[in-house]
Amino acid sequence: MAITLTTYNAQDDRAHDQAFIAKIRQAIVTNAIAVQAESLTTPRHANRATFAFQVLRDPTSWSQLIANGVASNAAIADDSPDSTILNIVIAQWDAYAMAIV
Repeated sequence: MAITLTTYNAQDDRAHDQAFIAKIRQAIVTNAIAVQAESLTTPRHANRATFAFQVLRDPTSWSQLIANGVASNAAIADDSPDSTILNIVIAQWDAYAMAIV
C-alpha cells in the first residue's frame, strides 16, 4: 500500500524543519515583547502578558510547540515572508495564552 503525502504531512514536515522553527522563535519573541508593552486595558492582557513572559524566558521550547500551530495555517508555505509568520503568531497568541496560563 502506497502512502500518499497529505497537507497534514507537509505541515508536520514544516513544523519540524529547523529553519522554520528558528523563524517561529524570532516571531514569538517579537510578539512577546509587543505584548509586554501593550495597554493593561487590552482584552485578556493578564493572560497574554503571563504567556509572553513564559515565552521570553524560554523561546526555544515554545518555538517547537507554536511551530505546529503556525504550520497548520493554510497561508503558510515554504517561502512565506516573515511578516506572514508574525501575523499568524499574533492571530494565534490568545489561543496559547488562554490554554497555557
